[in-house]
Amino acid sequence: MKTLKSFKKKITKNKKYLGLLLRRQLFIFEEKLHTRLGAHRRGARPLIFWKDEKFFYLLFLTTSRISTPIDLSLCPNKQKYCSAFRFQEIAWSFIPYNQKEPIFKLKDPALISKVYFCGHCENMEYLENLEVKE
Repeated sequence: MKTLKSFKKKITKNKKYLGLLLRRQLFIFEEKLHTRLGAHRRGARPLIFWKDEKFFYLLFLTTSRISTPIDLSLCPNKQKYCSAFRFQEIAWSFIPYNQKEPIFKLKDPALISKVYFCGHCENMEYLENLEVKE
């Protein structure tokens, strides 16, 4: 698996991508985003991300069926780029306990470069309609 840093030229505006954060990076993201992502309990957490002109948007995923379902079969290269991780076909948006918005807005390109790249996703424009934590 390779981090996003290796794939920066492949990342285009508003296109959705599947990524993975390992425990070490999860702790860093918890601190920077002021939230809990379950780093103390898990080895990794998948996420969908995209960018616009100024920001990256992060939607963390879970297997708990309590929120918006995300069809990961729309991310055809996930096993090519992240074969060490077993993705479910359907995941759900993860909403941390201390907030109601599932999407994080992030400006720090150094932080986003720690995400492991697992390929692009198709037909996920509807995710942009979910609430964003400012």
